[in-house]
Amino acid sequence: MYPFPGNERTQLAQLQSRSSLRRAAWNCGHRPTAVQASSSPPAMSAPPVRTLADLDGDVLAHCAGYLGARDVASLSMCCRPLRAAAYCDAVWYRLFRDQWPFEKVPCDALGIRELYIHRHTDIHQMKFGDPVSVLYYLDSAETTPSHLMLDRNSIWFCQGPAAKKLNINWPETEMTENHRNHSARITCLRLFSLIDTPLFRSDTQKNEKALVTSSTDRTIRLCWKGYSRCYKGHSAPVTALADRLLIDGESKVLASGGEDCTIRLWSMSTRAKNHPLIATFHGHEKALSFLSVAWHKSSLLVSCSKDSKVKVWDTVAPSSGSSSCVGSTHLISNGPPIAMKCHEYLCYIAAGPEVTAIDLRTMKKASVLSLHNHRILSCEMLPSEWLICTGTKDK
Repeated sequence: MYPFPGNERTQLAQLQSRSSLRRAAWNCGHRPTAVQASSSPPAMSAPPVRTLADLDGDVLAHCAGYLGARDVASLSMCCRPLRAAAYCDAVWYRLFRDQWPFEKVPCDALGIRELYIHRHTDIHQMKFGDPVSVLYYLDSAETTPSHLMLDRNSIWFCQGPAAKKLNINWPETEMTENHRNHSARITCLRLFSLIDTPLFRSDTQKNEKALVTSSTDRTIRLCWKGYSRCYKGHSAPVTALADRLLIDGESKVLASGGEDCTIRLWSMSTRAKNHPLIATFHGHEKALSFLSVAWHKSSLLVSCSKDSKVKVWDTVAPSSGSSSCVGSTHLISNGPPIAMKCHEYLCYIAAGPEVTAIDLRTMKKASVLSLHNHRILSCEMLPSEWLICTGTKDK
């Protein structure tokens, strides 16, 4: 007698025959093939393998259009299909228009890629003319503009207590923003990413920038599209703002200096709305001229006063007073400091006829660039590009 009904005995016999077939196949050194019941559907074949060579050239060129110039150049060294896409004129035309939106592309240009390389080389060798010439007449009754700052196709400048934004859509110009939040002359102007400020609300604003200004009315203003926040604490006119925000954990910190010879740290966190002042540093004997954040360590703040004394402050877990000062030096120059910029572990300071580089690790001079008794009146430094632009009295 079998303990199973008739149908179950048949299924058991089929399973036994399948297992015996598998054992036989393994014993003979062959891979077993699956034995399927007559009711099972046939196995689906695997999709064919595709490579870059199977893609159309227009598709590759369209994908390359989302890359930058460096990535496109690297793409051309991978293989022949990607090289052809990287040399496509449509890709380099977009790169050219993005880099120089006001530069006209010649109609008879043989290759946009060669035109891009030629233009790029000329700019790095300072062999180019100003591609845009725009005239905008300001009100002669107002004060002379100061604190010019470029932001893509816009120009920020100050006129007395007002900060204004001028958009350049060649050949037209338009005044798009006019902030009058101060009651006295603006002394410093900065632009920071809105996402690092307490005015940030949603991801749609992550590419926006917020305006920060200091004034002789002893206040600091944070502005963006009609929204404003005021920071008070200095007992004298505020004369300097840090060029970058300090990093304090997950939040950012703004540093300011004034004629009261103090440096004050302000939290940019929304949780510190009612009490944004974090610490006050004492140690300078003259008014602050410049503040700059060190590149090699984002918690180090470099300050320079009108008497050319340079100090370095550690802003991690700061304590009010001079105990946070971790280094200092004194520049001997024939004039007050004109500009200051940090890059990596060096700090570049223009004063008198010289531009001095100070090693922030040792607080000693690393190099000195002298202009042979030509007093520097204005200076802008791009240390990452090895460029220093100076304006002197000899025109």
